[in-house]
Parts: sequence; structure tokens; C-alpha cells
Amino acid sequence: ASSASASDIVGETMFAQLRKLEPTAERDDYFDESTGEWDEEGMSGDIEIAKKKRGAAEDPSAGGSASASSASASSDGDGGGSRDDKMVDASMRNRVCELEERLREFEAPVFDEEGNEIGTMLPPNPPAKRHRTDSGTGSLSAGGGGGLSALAAVGQSKVKVKQELVETRKELMDVQDSEENLNMMCWGEGGLEQMRREMKQALLDAQKALIAASVPSKLKSDKDKKVPFYYSVGGSADSQGEVPWNDAEKRALTVAEGIEWLQST
Repeated sequence: ASSASASDIVGETMFAQLRKLEPTAERDDYFDESTGEWDEEGMSGDIEIAKKKRGAAEDPSAGGSASASSASASSDGDGGGSRDDKMVDASMRNRVCELEERLREFEAPVFDEEGNEIGTMLPPNPPAKRHRTDSGTGSLSAGGGGGLSALAAVGQSKVKVKQELVETRKELMDVQDSEENLNMMCWGEGGLEQMRREMKQALLDAQKALIAASVPSKLKSDKDKKVPFYYSVGGSADSQGEVPWNDAEKRALTVAEGIEWLQST
């Protein structure tokens, strides 16, 4: 039975993957003979760099298209969600891709030092062996030797990755559902934005009605900080408009105060 550790299997597989992407990669750059340890973090980083280089070489326009697409998405207007929401969504999508890639690595072929394929990172379970008990009856158990513990460790790692992938996908769906519900609440028919516009229009109509009914008023501009936000004075700092006005208190009349004035006259 093989005595290779889980770290050995992972290291050999990662190095084989790196060699496929970067044939000039040297084993001595990642494997320490004195300790028998692999620099998995270094290989992982170089694998990502090699993948990006190969992708750019195969499609030079991909980077620009992705950037343009990203810029377009981030510049979308109403209904696009907040910047933080988009960052969370993008981060979780990236994590899902990373986990899917990691899961594929478990099924990747394993090579020896000469580059010969010797199996997969996670081979099928070995056949069960029958052992005799004190009573003479047989019981079944998984066969193997010292190497099975390493394979079991790899199998456990795969299970953890699959579990995290399922949980991350579910969390991503929850975030997307929450964002969709928020967008509907804010921007959908009958949402907060529609209510705000209707309320604003009602106040503007009330302002016009009060002015038409000869309620005391005064010409004001947007520069005047005493003009409440719900009244219109033309829409620019240079324009002026009639605003219901309480001259004694030097402030605008509210709609309710304007109605009370009309009732008292």
C-alpha cells in the first residue's frame, strides 16, 4: 500500500497542473527535499498567474470586454442595487467559482515525477475485505494500508469543499433574492420611489393651488435655504418662483397653514 500523505498527493497534482500551464516550471522551486514539503501556496498563486496569461494570449480582447462589462454594470442607474450589494454579490460569485475549481481539482489526474499519469487525486474506494471474528463469522471492512489514511484525508477535504460550495451557493441565492425584493420595494410598481414622486406632485399641485387662491407669497430661489424641499422655485439657483410665505415670521407657509389662511379670510 502507498505511504504517500495527503499533502504529497495534493502537491504532486498541483505541480502537474502547473507544468501543463507553464512547462518551464521547476520542481525544485516548489518542493523542499529536506523537509519533504510542497509550497502549495506558491504553486496556487503561479497557477492563477499562468491561467491569466494563457487566457489573455488566447483572447486579447477578453480583458477589455470584461472591464467594459464591469464598468457598465457598476454605472447602471435605478434598480441596480447599492455598490456594497454589488460587491457582496461579486465576491460570493467569485467564491463559488473558486470552490467549483477546487472541486474539479479533486478529480484531476495525478502524475509521477516523470509526468506519467498514475491515477486520480481521489480514486474510487478500494474493495471491501472480509475479516474473521472470534465467532468465526466474517465482517466486511474497507481494504488498504498506510496510504488509505491519506486518501481518506483527501476525501474529507473534498466533502468539506462540496459542503461549503452548497452553503455558499445558497447564501448567494439568498442575497440575490433579498436584493431583488429590495429593488421591487424601492423601484417596482407601487414602490417607495413611485410613492415619493406622487407625494411630491401632490405638494406641487397644492403649492400652485395656494398661489392661485392669492395666499400670501414671495418670489424665492433655490439659494434661499428657508424654502422647504417640497416647494418648487423653478429648479435652478438662477430661477425664481412664487412660494406661499409668512412674511411676519420670514418663512414659508406650510400647506396646512395656507389652507387655514384661506379659511380665515
